[in-house]
Amino acid sequence: MSEIDFSTRCPQKYRTLRPPAPGAVLECHAYHRHEQWVCHVLDGAQSLAADRAWTAELRRIATLPDAMRRTEMRRQRIHDVDADLIERFAAEHRSAQWQLLDRLAELAGQFDVSQNPQELCAQYYARRAAGDSEQIFRAQFALACRFNAAYWANGGIGDEPMKAVADAIEWRWREQSGPEGRADWDYLADAVHDWEQAPASMARLVEQIAHDEDEGARPLSPTQRRSIMQARELTGHGAWEA
Repeated sequence: MSEIDFSTRCPQKYRTLRPPAPGAVLECHAYHRHEQWVCHVLDGAQSLAADRAWTAELRRIATLPDAMRRTEMRRQRIHDVDADLIERFAAEHRSAQWQLLDRLAELAGQFDVSQNPQELCAQYYARRAAGDSEQIFRAQFALACRFNAAYWANGGIGDEPMKAVADAIEWRWREQSGPEGRADWDYLADAVHDWEQAPASMARLVEQIAHDEDEGARPLSPTQRRSIMQARELTGHGAWEA
């Protein structure tokens, strides 16, 4: 939409204008003793471009993790038809992500990068994660972790496609999922590092967390606790029971 702004103390001459052409609206706004006439010209190309830009924004919001998506919708006051569109786009995005994960897990199985191939599938986390987005996140992290390990196990030679996939997954969660996605990724990555470097200390931490929870305390968020359990499983220090 473009605007042609006519401002005057004596707007009578504008009242003699011919009726606006189809797609144009002539409005008068009173500001104290002054009047402002604004002609809104609905340009077809501009309108189409605006619609496309807004649809692209709705699709971007649809790719965000569940909590971030709801926050962004509240911030932009999105509801009704646009909210329904976001949910449809989100469902399409999840379906595409699951299909991609299944394909990557299949390829990972061919290269034998994991002793537990199920950990590379989103379905594996159905009873271990809170919602579809977290299932996808944990499966993709496991894929990136295994691909990176396979790459470095061979001295970084010959497995460049695996490293590229791992880097792409990390970039998607750290750079495209907002502060929450970056924080979740970094926390899980740090937990993996801690289990690798100090497994005894991490085992004591798990025991302490369980003791605190028995006493009614919650030192960690549910997501953080699940990340510690997944990191333990990824590093071979204990199974993550559903």
